[in-house]
Amino acid sequence: LVFVLRSRIHAMPRFFVRRWQFWELKRLMELAYQYVPFYKKFWSEKGIRLEDIRTLSDIRKLPITSKQLFRQHPLEEMINTSFSAEDYEWATTSGSTGEPFRFPVCKYGKFSRSNVFREYRFLMWRGMKIDHLVKHLRVARISLARILDAQEPRDQYLFISRELFRDSPLEMLRQLKKFKPDITAGRPTTLFELARLIERFGPRDDRPRFKYLVSYGEMLYPEARRFIEGVTSGEVYDAYGLEETGSIAVECQMHDGLHISEESCVIEILDNNGDALSEGSVGRIIVTRFRFNDVMPFIRYDTGDKGMVMSEPCSCGIRARRIKVFGREGIYIELGVQNYYLNEFEKIFEKLSSSIFRYQIAKTTSGLLEVRIIPTERFFSADENYIRAQFKERFDLTPKLRIVTHLDYGPSGKTPHFIDETRTK
Repeated sequence: LVFVLRSRIHAMPRFFVRRWQFWELKRLMELAYQYVPFYKKFWSEKGIRLEDIRTLSDIRKLPITSKQLFRQHPLEEMINTSFSAEDYEWATTSGSTGEPFRFPVCKYGKFSRSNVFREYRFLMWRGMKIDHLVKHLRVARISLARILDAQEPRDQYLFISRELFRDSPLEMLRQLKKFKPDITAGRPTTLFELARLIERFGPRDDRPRFKYLVSYGEMLYPEARRFIEGVTSGEVYDAYGLEETGSIAVECQMHDGLHISEESCVIEILDNNGDALSEGSVGRIIVTRFRFNDVMPFIRYDTGDKGMVMSEPCSCGIRARRIKVFGREGIYIELGVQNYYLNEFEKIFEKLSSSIFRYQIAKTTSGLLEVRIIPTERFFSADENYIRAQFKERFDLTPKLRIVTHLDYGPSGKTPHFIDETRTK
């Protein structure tokens, strides 16, 4: 019954959604206070009592948590004492800001019925029955992390490793064709590379068949989406989530913002002072996640990302609110005594979305900047001149521009926008 209710909340009135979220918040707070030493100590020091949280709006009384905060405390204080070591495994974030974060996560979380539903709920919006979605869905997941985490073996899942993807592309395509996935999931750069491999190898009739592709973990650019869909003939759905919190939001078939899984989390948009912003305003994304990882709950967790909750309802008719995500704050590269932040460079490249598939800014061993670009067929010399002029005007820098056919992956399988090649690996 609870699962059925959770699966239908996206269609329910806002007041019911908020009541559900408050019920889940109280459960999570009681669990954290009773079994997670960190939260009991942290809240007590801030003068927070469980009885102080009487409505969902009272969540703002709770202090914000972050990776930096968790790193300052012994790891054993973070772990739910009602779990044994056999109940959880260790996960690590991608380290986009240069600081990977290691934490415990429930073993049953990744493949639970609820989590599969949250990640691919757009299929239900397209008419797939819940029973088929959670029991019979066939998913191919491409992970280009250097070390592929041990996964639960299931007939419904095909896991493609970095080695298979890079070293045996024809074998990978053969496996995909044989498996016939309903969903093919991976980071946008991975799906882009997959589409280029498909285009390169074999005639169209001999290619794997794709229905839907799900991108996550990186920004999905419009030209990359169009290229992936054009080659695979599948439909791309963008999703938002973190290693720490699991899936949080996913697109509907309108592809205009991502519908929030409001039965599973509370999302707040705050300014730099910690004050709540109205819908339509861009700020810090703060997440409280329910029932994904009771071993180490994430309550009012600062994701490090920027985004906004959209103020207008979606034309698809789904009531769940939508979010737009604008990337990670705090990522920068050092040149001399000056730090240059990623969001400063994004303002240049966002105007070239039809000309560039992907880009990367590298600090080379000579201490200079090199801009590496995977271009579309609409990338011309005028675009090169625009980039050079903008770098000179905004930063008083003259970068080297280099056209490339691919960008290397980091240890997590991501292709970072910033890379410092002067650092020792």
